[in-house]
Parts: sequence; C-alpha cells; structure tokens
Amino acid sequence: MSNSDNKILELKNLVDGAELSLQQARKILEGLLGDENAILTDQAKKFGSVAATTDGQVVEGFFDGQNMLGPDDKRYSVPANYASKSKLVEGDGLKLTITSDGSFVYKQINLLERERLVGLLAVDEKTDEYRVAANNKAYKVLTASITYYKGEEGDRVTILVPKGKESSWAAVENIFKTGDEIPGMSTLEDSTDKKATETAKMIFDEVKLPEEEKEVNISETEKLPAPAENNPMPEAGDSFLSEDGHGGETLYGPTIPLRKDANNYSNFLSEEKNKVDDLGDKDKQGLEEL
Repeated sequence: MSNSDNKILELKNLVDGAELSLQQARKILEGLLGDENAILTDQAKKFGSVAATTDGQVVEGFFDGQNMLGPDDKRYSVPANYASKSKLVEGDGLKLTITSDGSFVYKQINLLERERLVGLLAVDEKTDEYRVAANNKAYKVLTASITYYKGEEGDRVTILVPKGKESSWAAVENIFKTGDEIPGMSTLEDSTDKKATETAKMIFDEVKLPEEEKEVNISETEKLPAPAENNPMPEAGDSFLSEDGHGGETLYGPTIPLRKDANNYSNFLSEEKNKVDDLGDKDKQGLEEL
C-alpha cells in the first residue's frame, strides 16, 4: 500500500471517528436536556407534510422557538432575523418551500392566538443566554431580538406567548429602558425597593428552567391550530438565508451567507423601530407587517 493510500485510510478513520463522537455527544446532550419539543415533534409527525411540487419541495411543520420541526424528524433552520421580524411564537405553523436553487422560502400558515406579557430582562449566568422573567417563569428569547433593541439586564420587555398554552420560548415585541412608559400600562408593579436589575435577577434565580415536557396522546382528529382571528396571513413568503451557526443540532438549510442585497434576503428589521400600539387597542398579536 502506497503512502498516499495510507493517508487516505487514516483520514477516513478520523472522519468516521469524528462522526461517531458527534452522534454520542448528541445523545448525551439530549439525555441531559430532555426533549423540550416532545409534543410539537409528535404534532409535526401527525399533521405536518412533505410534498414535491413544481416550485420545489414543500414541508409543513411547527416552529419550536428557534427552528421548524418537520414530520420527517428533521429540524429546518429558521433564520433568527425572520423569526424576530415575524414575531413567531412556539407552536406556530410554518410552510417551507425549498426551491431548485436551494433557497428557503418560509410562509406563516397557522398562527396561534397570542398573549402579551411584560417582564424583566435577565441573563442566565450559567449559559450566558438572555431570559425574560414574567409571571414567575423564565422565558427563552432569541438573542437577535435583544441585541437589535440594545436590551440590557433589568430592562422591561413586552413579549408574546401562546395564549393558554405552555411554552419555553417567547417572541420579543419591544424593550423599554428604566423610566420609559409602556403605552396603555402603568409603571411595572414591583413589591420591592430594589433596582430593576436586582429584581430581574431575583425573579430569575427563583424560576427553574422548564422541566421535561411529558408526552401526551394527541387525538387523531386534532387539527393544526387555526389562525388567530385578527392575524392576517402574509400574501407571500419571504426568502431568508441563515447566517447563524448551529452547533450540536442537525439543521437543514442554507449555511453559507451571501452578499446582503435585494436578490438574497431582507435586512433584519427596518431602521425605524415599530411604535408600540396602545395595549388597550385591538391586539394585533405582534405580527404587524414591518
């Protein structure tokens, strides 16, 4: 066997070993974290779909807070800028079209009814990830949403969560600095004299991360959640390319960022922040077109 053949064999063994190690690491991670999306995964298998059309492959599934769960046990990458701009909440139905050139085109098809909450922004010191403490619970939020609004610990945050349903993730609607007034609401009620930052940490420390969700039997007749009455569907989906790396998870979607122009994907949120509507007005579920 030549020296070149030996190197090829050695390289193949290294690749095989790396793949095996990655699979084992994923299993260990899943065992430690538990499957937080067990219910959504079951729903995606029952009510999602995969089909081939003239436009490309079409997959329908559910948004899990970061990605779309498909009926084929795959997680499809949803760019953080698209999820933030659309204010998607955990459990929303999505339709993904994978075009012949590999582009991902998302469209919202079945949106859950929303509930608006006001909480305090905190940082998990163990994971260095943002959380919003509201209603004695620490909600996970997309980092892209927090950094866009230049959020800091102790800021007040208006978030959207599925109404009447448990969720680990929330969509950020807006962030208010200390002293800012939230339209339609009085100043955040607080039972202590502590500063906002200390209050946020206090709430966060007392809130345990969501426990593993128990599997439940879903009726065969259960349908995908109907769109909220006041949530108009976009007429057409926008195409977005993922720029974020996703370590540890097998995601399906474009990973090579292209030049940011009109032919590739929309910029994340307009420069002018949306004005927050009076909370007493008819709730638009935080899905206004930007």
